[in-house]
Amino acid sequence: MKTKLILISIITGTIFVMTSCKKDYQKLSTEFIRNLPDSCEFLVQVENEVEHLVYYKEPKNTAFYCYNIENDNIEEIKIPEVHEAYGTPIGIGGGKENIVVGYTTIKYNE
Repeated sequence: MKTKLILISIITGTIFVMTSCKKDYQKLSTEFIRNLPDSCEFLVQVENEVEHLVYYKEPKNTAFYCYNIENDNIEEIKIPEVHEAYGTPIGIGGGKENIVVGYTTIKYNE
C-alpha cells in the first residue's frame, strides 16, 4: 500500500513538472516584439504548434529578419536585387519554409 502511494506521488509529480516546464511562446514573442528598437518595424508573427517566428525589418528595406523563438536565434533574409519595374519591397509573409515579399511601384513621400 505504501509503495503504491509513493509510486502515485512520483507519477503525479512528474506530470506536474513536465506540464509546468513548457515554454509560453506567445509571451516570449510578445516580449521580443515590445523590445524591438524604434528603428525596426514589426512585420508578422507566426505562432502555431510547429513554428514560433517573428519577422521584422530595418528602415533600409534591404533585408528582413526572422527571430526563431524556439531556438533563440535571428536569421537575416536578404531581399534579392530586382529590376526597378518591380518596385520597392514593402511587406513580408510566410513561415519557416516559404517567404513572400510584396513590392509596390507607388512612390511614397516620406
